[in-house]
Amino acid sequence: MKIRLLWMPIMLVVALFMASCNSSDDDLQTNNTYVYEGEGFGGNFSITINKDGTFSFYEGMLSSYIGHGKWQTEHGVLTINDGTLTNRFIMLDNELVFIEEGSSNFFHIKLKGGDKFIKSDCSEGITAD
Repeated sequence: MKIRLLWMPIMLVVALFMASCNSSDDDLQTNNTYVYEGEGFGGNFSITINKDGTFSFYEGMLSSYIGHGKWQTEHGVLTINDGTLTNRFIMLDNELVFIEEGSSNFFHIKLKGGDKFIKSDCSEGITAD
């Protein structure tokens, strides 16, 4: 009987921990830059997500286009739209994972489903003013 009572709090802690590992709309880390894991167009391909609901992306130094617009989340999916392109990502801890279905893709770099953008360590502490 005492052994069962000991396991109950442990199982509760494990269950709470596992529930916290699921992606939600609150998982998006705003005021951060996410860098593509592959090759950019003459440099880093990055997406910056701002706390005010805006974003920007830059495919690399050989691109003259800097996309910017609004982002939104729904059911753990980040959608960015710059008025021309709409792209969708699954939000995981420090990563944005590209969803090919329902996305326009980008101008110079054509992503495949599952391609990742990793949160840049250099973006910590950036604030939108």
